[in-house]
Amino acid sequence: MDRTTISTDQIEQRMIHRQAEISRLVSLGTARSLVRTMRRTQDRPDLREALETGVSFDRIEAVSRIPDRIGLLEHLDVAGVEREAALHTRITAGDEQRSSEDQ
Repeated sequence: MDRTTISTDQIEQRMIHRQAEISRLVSLGTARSLVRTMRRTQDRPDLREALETGVSFDRIEAVSRIPDRIGLLEHLDVAGVEREAALHTRITAGDEQRSSEDQ
């Protein structure tokens, strides 16, 4: 089987342009989560690399919500990472605007 390698940036662009097509493959909530996470990891190559090497998307999604570069929090399960992300999450006006546009 021939596999083609594409970057997460290419995946993000395809998802944004084909949201209607994707919504038939995954739920709209999942598609939004994927797009938000790709945006948050745009300046975090460590997280994108971890995703490529097999770290779960749920962990990357939660860690990407923490503004500080604190690693992957491997000593915590995903629920623990979610709690940590909730403690560090601050919503800016720009984030709120972008989130409302995603809906």
